[in-house]
Amino acid sequence: MKKIITFFGFFILLIGCSNQQFASEEDFVNFVKSSKDYENVIFLAEEKIKEYTIYPVIKEEAISFLLLKKNKNNTFKWDVIGDFRKYEITSDYSFDIETESSINVLYGKVKDENEVSSVFLNGEAITYSKENRFFYKISNEEIIVQDITLN
Repeated sequence: MKKIITFFGFFILLIGCSNQQFASEEDFVNFVKSSKDYENVIFLAEEKIKEYTIYPVIKEEAISFLLLKKNKNNTFKWDVIGDFRKYEITSDYSFDIETESSINVLYGKVKDENEVSSVFLNGEAITYSKENRFFYKISNEEIIVQDITLN
């Protein structure tokens, strides 16, 4: 019974957070930085696609993407893509592709032993954080993986 109550409590919290609106992007970032769930996160470079701003964030050994959408009334609503995904890497790298609100994100991590300076998806360089070993590509178009190359 306690597990069910805990689950419903978490579910209500998740719904409440994702429906919260903000007056500005700055208000949203300040909220995230002050939130216990996002303590000590590292913000990587934000990306803008149409009415969306996507914030890649790293917490310990996991990555997540915060999706902020500008509404018609000039307020902002947020959601999460890949809620702090951790990787157990058995080959050179591991990755996932997720979609939320027409935004596609390919994201993954390079094995710690590999000396990598850049990551390529189908011959095109994608964002790679050497310090944290995470790579990602954010797009509003379908992401097709033919080849991932580490250099």
